[in-house]
Amino acid sequence: MAEYSEADIYNSVETPQGKYFKLKDGDTAQIRIFSNSSNALIYQRSYTNKKTGEINISNRFAYVIWNHDAKKAQVWSDVSGSTYDKLKKLITNPQYGDITQYDIFVTREGEELQTKYEIVPARANSELKPGAVVACRDIDLMNEVQRGEGVSHIMTLADYHLQSKEGRKEFLDQHNAEKDYSKHPNGWDGTTKPEDEPLPEPPEDV
Repeated sequence: MAEYSEADIYNSVETPQGKYFKLKDGDTAQIRIFSNSSNALIYQRSYTNKKTGEINISNRFAYVIWNHDAKKAQVWSDVSGSTYDKLKKLITNPQYGDITQYDIFVTREGEELQTKYEIVPARANSELKPGAVVACRDIDLMNEVQRGEGVSHIMTLADYHLQSKEGRKEFLDQHNAEKDYSKHPNGWDGTTKPEDEPLPEPPEDV
């Protein structure tokens, strides 16, 4: 009987990857973002601070991706504004441009509220085969995001971009009207609001 090392045995067992793109602290994955601005989503998500009990609402983003490492189409949801800004820098950089045309490496650093994602363009792209394209197209991103807890006010980046300034203000007003300001550090008398939390600018390729 052949002898195998512990590493050989552990490496032979593959853990299944789900529909949602998730990384652990220190993990890196090579992915291709499939959603362009007509399909990528911006939405708001409420959550309760476990320590203070305060209800917070944040702006989040979602994309369909092809995960080259897992070899499957996945939903990358709950993308923070800081990660969105890193993607936007690539999209608006003439040397890179449309982010659906090249691979990126995503690295997670930290846990929970300290989580950050580093985004690095790949030097060489892995081919996106027809089967991968079909698998990505089969994902209903709107439906997947709507199923999330505390999710509201979903729209595509393109729709947000095409709104008037009044429409964008209404989006923000809806956001702030649902916040619980009762525990705001500066207090709230019910007649004024703390400074509005601005939405990030949409990408310039819409």
